[in-house]
Amino acid sequence: MDKNLVYSGMKMLVLGSCAFMGGYVANLGPRPAHAQIRTLPPQGNPRIQQGVTDTFIVPNSGVRFVSVDGKPVMVVATRGNDSILALFDSGGQPTITLTAGSNGTVNISTSGSGAQISAVSASRSNQVGLLANDQGTQLAMSRSGHNGVLVKDDVANGSRLTLASRAGKTALDVFFGNNRGSLSMYDDNGQSLAAIGYQGTSGSLELKDSKKKSTSQVTGEGKVTLTEGEKTLWSAPPVDK
Repeated sequence: MDKNLVYSGMKMLVLGSCAFMGGYVANLGPRPAHAQIRTLPPQGNPRIQQGVTDTFIVPNSGVRFVSVDGKPVMVVATRGNDSILALFDSGGQPTITLTAGSNGTVNISTSGSGAQISAVSASRSNQVGLLANDQGTQLAMSRSGHNGVLVKDDVANGSRLTLASRAGKTALDVFFGNNRGSLSMYDDNGQSLAAIGYQGTSGSLELKDSKKKSTSQVTGEGKVTLTEGEKTLWSAPPVDK
């Protein structure tokens, strides 16, 4: 028998055995993570009373959803301790990106005729909320648990802007609606300092000193009044005694 033929046959046998053993050993190692769908029993969710839930398991590398023409539609992934959801437009460009981490909370909810979005800082001390329903809209901001800014548009009554002091008390209040309006300013104790208002075709101005308890009033009807407590100091035209 030709020695070269025997040598070639032995060589092929050894290489084939190595390839087989290499594939077998590789199958014993950790496999790449893949997206999975599992049917699991409810995990104590109060909104799920019975039945089972379908769980979609996202691998560390994330999952990309593409259209039939190969353009990205949505990406679900994890980056470190954050979870990411990205939505793409028809041209394959990301237009909405949601990132969930440990640095804050964003809540989006709908109920009845309204929808609400709220964002809370990680320490829960600062918050902003947006509400819209058939009665109107509202934007509220708070800091350190105190009221900060309130913008409200009520369909029935009118629009209002309220700014609060560091202590959370109203410092400025502006209102317009139903053929009337007002602008009021307050000190840190909530005492009125100044007010400008109108109703119909008549306006008024009022200035106060909370320490002296004095008030100056001017109306669009041509009346000026200065008072201290319950006592009228001066008025034009004069007040009948």
